[in-house]
Amino acid sequence: MNLLLKHIIIISLLFCAYNLVGQSSSESDLLKSYKGQEINTKSFDKGHWEQIVGGVDYSEIQKKKKETKTKKKRDRTSSPPSSSSSSSSDPWFKMDGKIWSFLGKLVLILLAVILLAVLVMHLFGNNIFSGPKNTRILTKDGKIDIENIEENMHEIELDDPIQLAIKRGEYDTAIRLYYISIIKELSVKKLIKWKKDKTNRDYYNELAGKPIQPFFSDMTNAYERIWFGNKSLQQNDFSSLERRFQQVINSIKQTVVPTNG
Repeated sequence: MNLLLKHIIIISLLFCAYNLVGQSSSESDLLKSYKGQEINTKSFDKGHWEQIVGGVDYSEIQKKKKETKTKKKRDRTSSPPSSSSSSSSDPWFKMDGKIWSFLGKLVLILLAVILLAVLVMHLFGNNIFSGPKNTRILTKDGKIDIENIEENMHEIELDDPIQLAIKRGEYDTAIRLYYISIIKELSVKKLIKWKKDKTNRDYYNELAGKPIQPFFSDMTNAYERIWFGNKSLQQNDFSSLERRFQQVINSIKQTVVPTNG
């Protein structure tokens, strides 16, 4: 997936998480605003109240209420406590509304973070926290770092060191880099399983029965004659050999590997 597209998706997810938390915060702010409003009180007209109630005897009503409460209390103490009464007297159920609001907001934040983490891991894979790969192509003294390039071939754009080697006239180095490109493309197409300690013969055997095997054999022989034969490669010879390497690389890239099932 394109790196810019990945960044856009990450920013969008962060924006959604921010809005989710912000919505919960705004609801809390509205509640605080409501509680902070001033309450207008009105004076009590005692004379008008006495005219309304007239001659009602509240002492008798209060006496009956008191007797009713006493009876209920006596019945409650004589009967076993129910689960509903015990749960209602539990301090956990008498928590202030602010605490419940905080817990709800915390759950929303945790869900947003978990969702974001899952999506990021899905997009970038488990190597997102492993740090940047070593894509160095030059040593400290300015030489082309063949060893590092070979170890990190899947993370390095090999055309850059190849062109640098050609520009410097290091044609034997350019041929080795082209051969590394062949190994890389075979690995990308899953025609071989790349490992640092494998030999060219190991890769040749893995390609048994595949149409690309004879071409790989030809390029291996050409590369080994130049790299291990200590032969000085001239520009004309290199140009002819370069075309052959490029043709094999392009052929591998166009290979359609059948999927299982």
